[in-house]
Amino acid sequence: MAKGRFGDNRACSDNYSFGGIVVYLYSLTLLISSTVFGTFCRTVMQDLGLVPNLGSGLVLMLAAGCLYVFLQSAFMSILRLYQPSQAPSIYITEIVSNAAIVALVPYILHISIPWPSTLFERVEPLIFLGVFGAIHLFCKLATFYAAHQGELRQRRSALSYMILTVVMLLGVLIFQGRWTASLEAARIQAPDETHTLAVNSMIAHARIVPEGAVFTSETTSDNNQTISARFANVDSGQLSTIYATFSMKGKTNTLYETSVKLPIDGWGEVRVPNEFLPDDLREAEVRWTRKQEPNWQRIFGLRPIVFAPADESTDKPYEVAMSGPFFNYERPVVGKPNIIVIMIDGLAANHLSMLGYPREVTPSLDKLGYTGLVFPNTMIDQASINDSLWQLFTGKRIALSTSKSFIDTLHDAGYATIAYTEGEGNGDLTYTSREASGFELFSAGYSTVNGSKQTLGDARQWISQHQQIPFFMMLRLRSLEKAPTTVEEDKGVYPQKGVTRPIDRFDNALLDLDQQIGSLLKYVRDREIRKNTFILVTAPYGHEFSLQSSGQLLKEPSKRVPLIVNGPGLRTGQVPRQVSMADIGMTISDITNISYPELVDGQSVR
Repeated sequence: MAKGRFGDNRACSDNYSFGGIVVYLYSLTLLISSTVFGTFCRTVMQDLGLVPNLGSGLVLMLAAGCLYVFLQSAFMSILRLYQPSQAPSIYITEIVSNAAIVALVPYILHISIPWPSTLFERVEPLIFLGVFGAIHLFCKLATFYAAHQGELRQRRSALSYMILTVVMLLGVLIFQGRWTASLEAARIQAPDETHTLAVNSMIAHARIVPEGAVFTSETTSDNNQTISARFANVDSGQLSTIYATFSMKGKTNTLYETSVKLPIDGWGEVRVPNEFLPDDLREAEVRWTRKQEPNWQRIFGLRPIVFAPADESTDKPYEVAMSGPFFNYERPVVGKPNIIVIMIDGLAANHLSMLGYPREVTPSLDKLGYTGLVFPNTMIDQASINDSLWQLFTGKRIALSTSKSFIDTLHDAGYATIAYTEGEGNGDLTYTSREASGFELFSAGYSTVNGSKQTLGDARQWISQHQQIPFFMMLRLRSLEKAPTTVEEDKGVYPQKGVTRPIDRFDNALLDLDQQIGSLLKYVRDREIRKNTFILVTAPYGHEFSLQSSGQLLKEPSKRVPLIVNGPGLRTGQVPRQVSMADIGMTISDITNISYPELVDGQSVR
């Protein structure tokens, strides 16, 4: 009898010994498989640019490893509560389940697989994970079956697994938080400093932004607000398309991502529609990437920070120039009309047909004048063009270094601003001069082939892209300065007979320019923006044939120029009273209902 009891005890001891070995093996495979799973997650995230350094990779491995153990211990806790069996077969199937992690090793070791399609290459991590998941799930079902076949014991055996589950969950939260913090700490911030950058002839204040770098801009909320930014290649033609992402913070946090085409000779522009902006917007972040960010990354709020360099020998990142972001208003906005100022160098008041010039050389300008206000006695009371322009932009007769340009005021009020000047130099208007302060874009280019036709065509295209926001556009047209070359003599209207004189060349150039201006005016007139667009035409000086002046030193009769103001709701007719360039800026202030913050000498002519 004693012998039988001894035999039973030895058999029981053998069972416990085998069960203990199986438990130890299970614990060992769980540790190894969690390490491999963590390494796999680190490798995947590293390939996605989400592991900036060694420390971040280690923290990510710990977070993923804890997640793996959490899921395994949670499964065992539930199994022990539901079917508290101590059968060794349960651990055997779990050992096999964890051993299936070897399916992930080829990806970790970057073993090349000859996939039949590039589609498989893009989802390669999911394929390896799917293979592991299929084997793992099968083994879990086997474990569940083994638990049903084994002898039941007390449910308190689940307590150790429950404690392990809670500990691993805390580990996941702690290490995941540290990994996310390491990402943000390693993220590159775009510089605040801007530089004057010219792309072809289009100039803007812009900053150089590496791929993935974030630029943050604070703002105040407005119901009709929209956000825009412009991008251009730093190295000509390096990138053709990028993806810009705007992260906006307010009552809620919203994301807006779109592709931006980068023209070889210009700036690519993107605008965030008002409907995507959160209420009480207070901050906007802008970043760009060469590839579109996957949806799952946006859902989890993950943003890559490690990208392939443009030059592998120097690890120089891809870079683009970014101008903005700008906070404009979106249509419809009451009291925010468009303003187009056309300045024609060399056009004196006595050279408009409607003001008595015998030749019909300004039919388009005449039509604009007949349906608006005309001031034939607009006097230039400064000796230089620069001072004259400064009067226009400040409303002050005397230029002061402390004065602020009215263009700044318009820009601060949500206007998109652009200037076309057809050249800069000789102390004239330049993008870096104080007169140009406030212009988002500044084009100084002049086509020697197409003349002002090219400028007006570019302006028309820009208007077509900005009909949804209020804008201020200045067009300074200089074709009349180049009158002998802008129109071929055999195509000119004048003279009808006899020898061609300088005045004939000038009139031919003026008639040609008038036709081009007429095309722009018709473009505006044929669209809805005509209901909210004011057009002002004037000149910085009039031409002096007898003196053959360049216009830089202003003398009679070049100091008397026309002023035409045309727009919805204006009275019509000629007003003989004398006005000055300082009155134009204040007229724009009156039209836009935007007050200029400084004392001025000019007054509205409206």
